[in-house]
Amino acid sequence: MENVRFALETLWKNTVADVSALGGLPFYAVVVLYHSMTNAAAAWKLAYALALLFVVVYSIKLVYFKARPDVAKRRFATLAERLESSSFPSVHAVRAWLLYVALFYSSMPLFGAALATAVCVTRILLRRHHLIDVVAGSLIGGIVGYYVFVA
Repeated sequence: MENVRFALETLWKNTVADVSALGGLPFYAVVVLYHSMTNAAAAWKLAYALALLFVVVYSIKLVYFKARPDVAKRRFATLAERLESSSFPSVHAVRAWLLYVALFYSSMPLFGAALATAVCVTRILLRRHHLIDVVAGSLIGGIVGYYVFVA
């Protein structure tokens, strides 16, 4: 019975981490690379939106620091370490909702919204963010995505 419990816990942890990775930069690099081979205009728009989001999010993190739920440290050796340790807003949520608007908004809205929401929920489950961090990230990603891809 202990082996089954261990296997289920491991499966759960791996699934949560894998879903969370869909908000990670490596995933978006693959998406941009794919679109660069199939639809160059979409790839450029996506790269532009990701760069714009980088500027917006890290400008916020530069001005406002909020500790992650899993980090007790308050002093950092470098600015890069401080920015990476700031929880607000969630970069994964920003990217997930950007992807929703870019790829799923018009063709598969329910699937895209479920995927973006799953990324946000996993960030909370992994104790990397608070609810307000993913809500703010979701709004920023959705607004920038709408500005770049819809408006």
